[in-house]
Amino acid sequence: MEDTESRILRILQSNPDGVEDQLLTVALKDIDEAQKVISLNRLIDNNRVILFVSGKGQPVYKYQSEDQALKLRDLLPEDVLVYQLIEESRDKGIQTQDLKTKLMPQGFNSAILNKILKNLEKKGLVKKIKSLQQKNRLVWMLMEVEPSSEVTGGMIGQDNFNLKLIEVIQDRVVEYLRKSGQTSYRELSLHIKQIGVIPQGQEFRDEDIKQIIQVLVYDQLIEQTYSLAGPSIQSGENAIYKLSNNKYPHQVYYTQTPCAHCPVRNECGPSNLINPRSCQYLNEWLNA
Repeated sequence: MEDTESRILRILQSNPDGVEDQLLTVALKDIDEAQKVISLNRLIDNNRVILFVSGKGQPVYKYQSEDQALKLRDLLPEDVLVYQLIEESRDKGIQTQDLKTKLMPQGFNSAILNKILKNLEKKGLVKKIKSLQQKNRLVWMLMEVEPSSEVTGGMIGQDNFNLKLIEVIQDRVVEYLRKSGQTSYRELSLHIKQIGVIPQGQEFRDEDIKQIIQVLVYDQLIEQTYSLAGPSIQSGENAIYKLSNNKYPHQVYYTQTPCAHCPVRNECGPSNLINPRSCQYLNEWLNA
C-alpha cells in the first residue's frame, strides 16, 4: 500500500505549479490531518517538497525531484523558489524585474531578490547573460542551460561571427533564386547545407540559416511570402522566397553598415550609454 509521503509526492508531481494546502487536504481526505502534517514536514526537511505562500496567503506545496533536492539541499526555501522560476524560463532566461513581479505576492523585495540571485550565482547554480531578444538586458538562466539563438543572436549575434562566410552564403542564395525562381524555405535551406561553403566542424543550425535569409529580406534583395499548406501558415518552414522586384537605384545592405562590424554592437541600444544617436561611426556613415 502506498505510504502518505509517496502519495503526497505523486499528487504534487502531477501538479507542477504547486498545490494549495486546502486542495491537498481534500486529495488526502482519508488521511489524518496530523499524519499529513508529519509527512509534509519530513518531505520539506528532505527538500522533496518546497513550501511557499500564494498571493491569497495560502500555503502552497511544490514537488521537487531527488536530483534537485540533492543539488539544492543547502539552500533556503526562498532560494529554491527563485531557482525554480529561473529553471522554468529554460533557454530564454528571465529578467530580474520579471522575477520580482512573480515573487511580489510572497513578500519579496528588490534587496531580498538581489541577495538570493547573488547567492545562487556564487554557488554556480545560475548565470546572467545579455539577451538580444530583450534589447541587451540581462537575463538569468540555469548554469547548465545553453541559451537559445533568440537570446544570443545565433551566428550573426556572436562577437566572432564569420561575416565573409555569411556574405558568401547570401550571394549563393540570391544566385540560386535567380536561377530557380520561387523557392520554398526547405529547398533553400537544403541548398545552403549542400553547397560546400561551410567549414567542416563549424556549428551551423537552422536558426542561423533563417537569420541569414532574413537579412536578405530586410535588405530587400529577396521577398518572403507564405504557403497556405502546412499546420501553420506563417511558420518558417512554410516560407516561400523569390528575388525582389525592388527598383530602387541604390540599396544599402546590413553588412555594409558600421553596425555589422562594430565590436560593441551587443552593448548598443536606444537607452544605453552606447546608442545609435551618439555613435560617431554611424553618423559619419549616414552623412557620407
